[in-house]
Amino acid sequence: MYSAEEKIKEINEKIRESIDSISNKKRYEKLLNSAKNELGEIRNKVNELEEQLAKEEKDVEKYSKITFANLFHTILNDKSEKIDKEQREVLEAKLKCEMAETQLQECKNNIEKLENNYYTYLSAEQDYETLIKQKREIIEQYLPEKWQEIEQYLEEDKLLSCEEKEISEAIHAGNRVISQLQQVQESLKSAQNWGTWDMLGGGMLSTMAKREKMQEAQSYISRTQSLLGDFSRELGDIETYINIDLDIDSFLGFADYFFDGFFVDWAVQSKINSAIDKVYSVYNQVEHIMSSLESNYSQVNNRRNQIQRDIEMIVEKI
Repeated sequence: MYSAEEKIKEINEKIRESIDSISNKKRYEKLLNSAKNELGEIRNKVNELEEQLAKEEKDVEKYSKITFANLFHTILNDKSEKIDKEQREVLEAKLKCEMAETQLQECKNNIEKLENNYYTYLSAEQDYETLIKQKREIIEQYLPEKWQEIEQYLEEDKLLSCEEKEISEAIHAGNRVISQLQQVQESLKSAQNWGTWDMLGGGMLSTMAKREKMQEAQSYISRTQSLLGDFSRELGDIETYINIDLDIDSFLGFADYFFDGFFVDWAVQSKINSAIDKVYSVYNQVEHIMSSLESNYSQVNNRRNQIQRDIEMIVEKI
């Protein structure tokens, strides 16, 4: 036979687990609503970019047909240049479409995961109420005047549990951003080194190596933008806000693929240097926020542990 003290201790453990489940449910509900709103925004963006791409492709087709305007540009010897310009615009539009479609699919995958997690905790509130009822019955039987004091602790613990979970998830999101930013930095630094060699006459090998690292960096940047969005949403849950954007849209510099020469290489190198500066700036901002988050998490966690000790002291007196 369990004593009243043993029963309460056992229920206390279950209640704490239940409190964490409620926090998880509320958190996933917030994230799910936010992700669904974001999905709508990304869909609109994809539609706009697809319309733009269709327009650019139509422009290329227009310049490829024999028309009076074609004849006029041919006479002026600028038809090839016109097509090159339109083709570059098509490539840029395609890149933007691909990035937006990738974000769309990532958002859909994220919603599916969030829904699965949310459904795991559907009965959290009901489980909590059942446990509280059991505990109340035991305490009211042995020490009814202490129930109100314990209930106040439990209510505070519920609030702190939500806060602790939100801070914890924000920290995890921030760590993912930092890891991805480090990959961006490595790729950009490598592209910068190859770019310097290219400007000094490194030849085709240095040019191709530079372009490969630029494409690699662009891929990492696209993923980082998505992770920054996740980080921003997590921070919103704890009323801490961040307004950082890599803002390196199509930094690859398509001119580098169509032309050659020192001034083009210099312009591309300038874009790489600017991208490196921007990434370092974002990295420092994220690290500063992470330091604050870790401090807040420690404070909340310590308070929750103290509440648990206070409740156990009350129970021991029963």
